[in-house]
Amino acid sequence: MAALGSADSMACLDAMILDHLELHAFSQHVIRALRAEMVQKQETRAVRVASEQSRLANLKSSQFPAKSSANFLPPARTCTAEADPMSDLQRIHKYASTGGFQLEGSTLGGRSAKIDVHGWTTVAQAQALFEVHLGIEANLQKLTHASSILDNLAMPICQTGLSPLSPSVSITQITQAEYEAQQGQALVDEMMRRVAMSTIPLVTGNAANLEED
Repeated sequence: MAALGSADSMACLDAMILDHLELHAFSQHVIRALRAEMVQKQETRAVRVASEQSRLANLKSSQFPAKSSANFLPPARTCTAEADPMSDLQRIHKYASTGGFQLEGSTLGGRSAKIDVHGWTTVAQAQALFEVHLGIEANLQKLTHASSILDNLAMPICQTGLSPLSPSVSITQITQAEYEAQQGQALVDEMMRRVAMSTIPLVTGNAANLEED
């Protein structure tokens, strides 16, 4: 139960830090995301603790029936709801102080690497850092987070859903042919966009001439 009390204390400290950040006009988008992730982790912790308590109660009743006068001392166990109860608090504090956190990337082959990033680090910059650690060319990487493909290379990672409490991506290596096909499609899309933009003034002008006639 001491471990449970410690976990509750850490949850209170985390909430106090978020309140402090909110008072000092820290990014509301980030704070909402962090709060949601903390609530989810607290709910998961509560389910695990309840399951552990139920397991101990069943163990006690099976080994020592109610008519027995023996004193039952359950085996000592440590609540394992959080492997590192300080980790969330430390990551939030570091992010609030410096804007930085560690991003972990894992490949389907089981390789992984951690890189130091900031909220304003772009997807392309993150790919370049993973290239240094994993040897996968940046332009052949496909990053995925929470089932979403991070294909906007200019987007800051803080806008992709990544945060100190959700700091991991899956890395898939595409082939050179797939990359060239993607580049070709992007070029076609850009040309179509420019053609559509260039025809807007023409359409508007013709409509005005028709009204005059």
